Amino acid sequence: MEEYNADGFLPIHEAAFRGYVTAVERFIVQQVDNEDDEDEENGAKREIILYDQLESRSIDDLRLTPLMAATVGGSRDVVQSLIKLGAKVTATDSQNRTIVGIAIMKQNVDLILYFNEQTYAPSLDIWNTIVKLFSSQTNDNECIAAARIIELLTREKYLNDYWPLLVNCGVMKHLIDMLNTCTIDDVLISCLLILLNVINIYPDVKHRFIQNDCAKAFVQVKKLSKQIVTLYGHVLSRLCDQSECIHALVHNEIIKEIHNILHMDNSFVSPILIYPYFDSLSKIALAKREYQLLIQYQTQIVQRTIYYLEMFDRQLTISIYHFIRELVMKNEEQQIIIAKNLNLTAFLFSSLHSTQHDVQRSAVECIQAIVEQNHETQMMIMDQGGVEQLMNLLRKSNIQMLRIAIICTLWSLTGNSHARRRKMAITIGVKTLVEFFSLRSTDYLLTIVEAIGELARLVRTKYMHYQLEIGRKHCISPFVRMLKFDNDLLVLSCLRTLQNLCLTPTYIPCRQNQTILRKADGISQLVNLIKMSKNEVIQAEATLGLTCALFDNKENKEILANSNITLIMNILHLMSSKNELAQVTAGMALVTFVYHDIGVYEEVADISQLNHEHFLKLYSSKTIETRLKAAFQEIILIRLISNVVHSDCMANALIILINHIVDPTKNHEEKILSTELLARIARYRPGLCQAIIAINGIEILCTLLHSENEILQANAALCLGCLAKLPEGQRKILQQCRYKPQRMDIIKLYNCLPDRPWPIAQTFLQQWERYEHLILPMIKVNKH
Repeated sequence: MEEYNADGFLPIHEAAFRGYVTAVERFIVQQVDNEDDEDEENGAKREIILYDQLESRSIDDLRLTPLMAATVGGSRDVVQSLIKLGAKVTATDSQNRTIVGIAIMKQNVDLILYFNEQTYAPSLDIWNTIVKLFSSQTNDNECIAAARIIELLTREKYLNDYWPLLVNCGVMKHLIDMLNTCTIDDVLISCLLILLNVINIYPDVKHRFIQNDCAKAFVQVKKLSKQIVTLYGHVLSRLCDQSECIHALVHNEIIKEIHNILHMDNSFVSPILIYPYFDSLSKIALAKREYQLLIQYQTQIVQRTIYYLEMFDRQLTISIYHFIRELVMKNEEQQIIIAKNLNLTAFLFSSLHSTQHDVQRSAVECIQAIVEQNHETQMMIMDQGGVEQLMNLLRKSNIQMLRIAIICTLWSLTGNSHARRRKMAITIGVKTLVEFFSLRSTDYLLTIVEAIGELARLVRTKYMHYQLEIGRKHCISPFVRMLKFDNDLLVLSCLRTLQNLCLTPTYIPCRQNQTILRKADGISQLVNLIKMSKNEVIQAEATLGLTCALFDNKENKEILANSNITLIMNILHLMSSKNELAQVTAGMALVTFVYHDIGVYEEVADISQLNHEHFLKLYSSKTIETRLKAAFQEIILIRLISNVVHSDCMANALIILINHIVDPTKNHEEKILSTELLARIARYRPGLCQAIIAINGIEILCTLLHSENEILQANAALCLGCLAKLPEGQRKILQQCRYKPQRMDIIKLYNCLPDRPWPIAQTFLQQWERYEHLILPMIKVNKH
C-alpha cells in the first residue's frame, strides 16, 4: 500500500480518483482483533481508521490527499465517504487550493453545490473562493475556470439561488474589471454569457452600467473573435432596453464602436453576428432625437445596410428595417434621405413579396415611418408604386396584424389631404375596414375610425350611399363602444363620424342609422358623455352627435325625454365656454336641434336670447372654420338675437360664406365647408334662397359643378337643387345648363333620388326635358 505509481499516486489515491468507494474504505478502515479477552474468545473484530492513509499525499506536483484526488475524479460517493471517515475538508494542495478550488478547476458544478449543502460549507468559503479565483491576475487557468463556473451557476436552473450569493462576494466589480482589462477570449466569453443570463432578471445589473466607468469598460471590450462579437451584440441590445444605459453608452462612443463593427471585414461578419447591433441602434435612435442625428451624421451605417440586406437573412432584414423605422421617426431630413435611396426602397418593396409574414410586416411598418407626416416622402413612395404594392399585399394577406399594418401605412401615405384620404378609404373599402373593430390598440382603431369617417362625409348619389352601407356593416355599435374609451382623439373621431352617419353634412337624416344608434344604446352613451366628460370639446361634440341622432326622429326624441338631461340648457352653457372650439360646436348643436323643429326653436326663444357679441367674437377668430360656422349659425338663429337689424346680419353672414367660395387663394377642399353650409341655408327657408340668388350664388355654384372634388361638387349640386324650387332660380340654372349641359347631369345625380326628403322641383326637370326635346342651341356667353 506504500508504493507510489508513475503518476506519484498511492493505491488509495488511484482508487479515490477512479471512484472505487469500497477499495478506498478498505485502505482506510482496518479490521483488528478486539483486546478484550471475552471478545477475543468470541472472534469479535473492531475497526480502526488509518489516518496516515486518510491524509496521505501524492508525490506529484499537486500533493493531493485522497479527498482531493476524489474531487479531481469527480466522485461524489468517494468524497462523501472520505469526509464521513474524517478527511480534512480544509486541506490545500501545493497550489493552495481546497477541494472547492479543485472542483472549480475541474468545472464540477454539482460537486460544488454538494459542498454548499453540507454542514462544513462555511469552513470552505465557497462563494468567496469562486470570486477570488475569477479575479486572479496571476493564473489565467484559474480565472478561466472560475468564469466558466459562474456562467454555469447563472443559468436558469441555478440563477435565483446562487447569483445573490455571488453578488454579495463582489462578483460584479470583478466582472466589470475583466471587461475592461482582460484579453483572454474564454474569460470574456464567460463574462458576456454571465451578463446575458442575469441582465433581464436582475435590474440592478443594468443599473451598474449607468455608471460612466462601467459603460466605458463595456464599450472598450476587446472584440477579437466572432463569438465575442456575437455575444457582445446581444448584451448590448439588452442594455439598450434601459434609456439610462443608452445615455451612458452613447456618452462613451458606443455608436462609433457599432459603426466599426458593422464595417468589419466582410469575411468576418455573418447575419447572426450582426443583427443585434441593428437592434441596439434601433433602441438608441428611439431614445433621443440627438442620437438619431449622431447616427445620421457621424457614421455611414445607412449606406452599409444595403450590403447586409443582400444577405437575405430573415432576422437581419427585420432588424435593419426596425432600425430604419426608428432612425426616420419624426425626422424629416432622414425620411427624405431614405426615400431617395432607391436601392433601399427597392428592398422594402421586394420584402412585401416575401413568404415570411414578419419580414413583410417589418417592411410595411418601415415604409409607414418613412412617410409619416412628410408630404415629400409620401409623394416619392407613391411615385415608386407604393400604394399599388401595398394594396396587392392587403388583398392577398389573411394575417390580421399584417393587414392592419398595411392599412395604417396606406393611411399615412394620404397625409393631411382629405381628398387623398377619401380616395384611399374608398379603395380599401368598408368591408375591409370593419374587420378590425376587435383590435384593442387605440392607434389602430383611430386609423379605422378616421377612414370610415371620411366615407361618412361623402354625399349620397343614386349609385352609392356610404352612410347606409356603413350602418349595414355593423359599424355603429363598435363606435358606441369606443365612446367609453379613455382616449380623447378616438372618442372625438367616433363622435364626428356618428354625426355624419346619422345626419349627412347637408342635413339629410339617415333614419336607419339613427335607429341603429338608438338600439345600440348610443343615445344613453352620448348623454353620459355630455354629463361626465371633463373635456368641454367632447361634451360639445357629444351634444352635436345627440342632436344629429334626434333630427326629425320622434322615437329618439322620446328616449331623450326620458333621460335626466336638459339639452337646451347644456347647449347654452357650452356656448358660453372659454374654449372657442367648444363654443362653435355647441352652436352647431343648437342649430341642428332647432333646424327642423319650430317648437324647439320657440322653446329656446322662451329660455334665452343670444347676444350678437357672441357671433362678433367668433368672426374675429383666426380659424376660418370658426368664422364660417359662426356665419351659418347667425343666419339660422337670427330670431334669437336681439337688438340687431336681422336683414343686415344675415346679409353680412351670407357674404362671408360667398366670399370664401369665390376666394381664389382657397383650394377646393377648403371650400367644402362653406358650400355645405350654404346648401343647409338654401334648404332652410325660401327667403334665404332668394338672398343667395340675389348675390349671384347660382353662377358661383355652377362653376363648382366641374370640380374634381366630389364633395364640393355634390354640395354645389344640392344647393342648386334647393334654389331650383324658385322660378328665378329655375330660370338662371337652366340658363347655366344650356351653356354647359353636363351641369344638369351632375345636378340630377345628387338630387334625383327616389326617397329624397326634399326632391328637386318637377317643373324644373320638365323645362329641361323640353329644352332637350327641342334641341335648342347652347347659349353663348359674352366673355367681355
